[in-house]
Amino acid sequence: MNNPHYPFLLTIISLLLFGIISIYSASFSMQASQVLMMKHFIFIGLGFILFTLIIFLPRDSFQDITSAFYWVSISLLLVLLVYRILHIGNESVYRWIQIGSTKLFQPSEFIKIALILMLAKVYTNPKKSNWRAFFEGSMYSVLPFFLVMLQPDLGSASIILLIFLSMTFISRLGFGYVLLSNGLMVLAFFPARKYLIHDYQIQRILTFLNPEADPTGEGWSIMQALIAIGSGGIHGKGFLQGTQSKMRFLPDTQYSDFIFSVIGEEFGLLGSLLLIVLFIALLMCTLDIFLHSESNYLKIVVLGVACYWLIQFFTNIAMNISLMPVTGIPLPFISYGGSALLTNFIAAGIVYYAQIHRKKIEF
Repeated sequence: MNNPHYPFLLTIISLLLFGIISIYSASFSMQASQVLMMKHFIFIGLGFILFTLIIFLPRDSFQDITSAFYWVSISLLLVLLVYRILHIGNESVYRWIQIGSTKLFQPSEFIKIALILMLAKVYTNPKKSNWRAFFEGSMYSVLPFFLVMLQPDLGSASIILLIFLSMTFISRLGFGYVLLSNGLMVLAFFPARKYLIHDYQIQRILTFLNPEADPTGEGWSIMQALIAIGSGGIHGKGFLQGTQSKMRFLPDTQYSDFIFSVIGEEFGLLGSLLLIVLFIALLMCTLDIFLHSESNYLKIVVLGVACYWLIQFFTNIAMNISLMPVTGIPLPFISYGGSALLTNFIAAGIVYYAQIHRKKIEF
């Protein structure tokens, strides 16, 4: 393999090992550790297969497959919309592609990477003026946002908007178009509030501002997460020794959305800082690959992936420590969840593809 980047690979493996330990501990009291771990290892195996297939794609092939990846992802979201319109299955079906009662994957995860690739393709096209590139990028972003909001999934829809804003900012368009985007979003909020945003989603925001107002309802998750993290202290209570998680005070999603609370309780401040250091290392390695990418398209894609990881990482931790409303955003490479994990492997494969095709070999 040309131009190996061992720190990047080592960081990915370290995060995966951290995730395996954390998921096992978080699911231990649920009598589901064996099943969850088996599924998680299967998804890790599938992820490594995807990673390998991506890095060995022919040179300059990403721009050729970008449109297909994007429109396939949109088509899968449209399938879920048809499920909703025809009232096929229960409400959980509207977020998952399923066979019978078996959930296969969430298209809302894959569209995040597809959007990064599509926006990079539009924003780096020298034949498009800034206005045309911005208009097309907006349309490519609004479509998945609308489809995901209809599921409804406010958390993933918000990530889509943040990806659009970050990609617009790092592109040749610049900060002025980011301000324009924010202005348009403010204007669009009022019709969105009426037709897309549900009352329970607004209630989550209000509960975030004052969780004590509903301590046995929406505020329960926030308060228990803070108790778990705070009780971990500096060194933590020890592996499998967390009382909040083992006595089921944390939500049932403690092995996915609230896994950082489990980490904070059992591994303490030191374990939490180690996790943060690993993520910073991942971002630094990604930025190093960005600096040496051979084309503007790959540069924007790699930087877009770094923004995507940072958004997901910050959102999950902020949600666990009550800095943001509960949104159901997984922690990259750590949380349980096949679709999210495969999406992160795809993102890592794209970044490493750029590394393999970097300008020159450095010693």
